[in-house]
Amino acid sequence: MGHTEFKKLFPEGVYTFRGKTIDGKNLLGTTRLTHDIPDGPRIVRPRDDAEVSRGHAVVAWKPVRTPGVDIVGYQVVVTREDPLRVLSVDLPASAQRLPVPAAFLQRRTEYKAEVLAIEASGNQTLTEVAFTVK
Repeated sequence: MGHTEFKKLFPEGVYTFRGKTIDGKNLLGTTRLTHDIPDGPRIVRPRDDAEVSRGHAVVAWKPVRTPGVDIVGYQVVVTREDPLRVLSVDLPASAQRLPVPAAFLQRRTEYKAEVLAIEASGNQTLTEVAFTVK
């Protein structure tokens, strides 16, 4: 579903949610939906499918500058699948890089790095790359 279809199906505004818990208690909540959706960050390091040195691994990106969008921070998530190992770091809007500690990385192993741009409304968009540690 593209942005245009999404915006038509879900106009901006306050939405009310109702539900029941497993033990039958009623739930009620409201939230505001905005269309202030940031572009995904452009990851400049590592390049997708790159090999990186264990001691010099850095995730770096260009700041998101989507018109009308207020970026309040970034989240960087580095993941190894098997066995699962996750590094997740919340950073301020001024951040553009995160060195990955060598102690987190294992040689000859593939990882995925995600960088999420977080808008003031809570909306997020992510970009992902894969890399292998030499």
